[in-house]
Amino acid sequence: MVETVGGVALTWLHDFNRDGFARVERVFDASDVEAWFTEFRRIWPPRGPVLERTEGRADLAGKIVPDRLDPVIDLSPVYASLSTDPRLLDCIHAVFGGPASLLKGKLIVKQPGTMGYGLHQEFPYWESLGFSPDHFLTSAIPLDPCTAESGAIEFFAGMHDRRWPGPADEPRDMDPSWLEGRESTLGLANPGDLIVFHSLVPHRSGPNRSPGPRRVLYFSFVAGDHPGLYERYHAER
Repeated sequence: MVETVGGVALTWLHDFNRDGFARVERVFDASDVEAWFTEFRRIWPPRGPVLERTEGRADLAGKIVPDRLDPVIDLSPVYASLSTDPRLLDCIHAVFGGPASLLKGKLIVKQPGTMGYGLHQEFPYWESLGFSPDHFLTSAIPLDPCTAESGAIEFFAGMHDRRWPGPADEPRDMDPSWLEGRESTLGLANPGDLIVFHSLVPHRSGPNRSPGPRRVLYFSFVAGDHPGLYERYHAER
């Protein structure tokens, strides 16, 4: 018999431990996805004071376009509720083997023609918090299909055992020369799926060459019970 948590088979956990990332299929249902879309239409495009937390990204023509809201959950009761949804937390707790505390939540929209993100690991951006790399975990929840054409996340499996050196101009990122001879795996996913990834797994994403946006919600967690961690992190930012 396959062990389950919250009705989801834990076969994906083996993939996570081996590769540093895994897709958990059909965690959420169609009604959840529709609620996320309804909420997206309410808060996007960003306007007024929300523009202060809107980050831009270059498109293929070099123009800067709105690309993400970070943080997002204080703008949205729907997304705030999702960050504490038992179906999500069951998967997070399965990786950690215990409780977890929310660190951050953001929405990346990636409109058609928008560039992706360069090679990096999550941990160097959070190293100053003082937790072990194994104590950080990020979940990606797609509102749209994540495909090769739309710029799905590209992971480098099995490389989550160390912090890889970065280039001199941005030491928090990863120098691509370390990837010579290594193959990557696209984090393909459908709305309702969940992708979880370790803070040390190298990843990047290509441009969105599809006709529609590639919208993904990201919630990052720290292992253990840390009251007020989310508030402290954003106050320090």
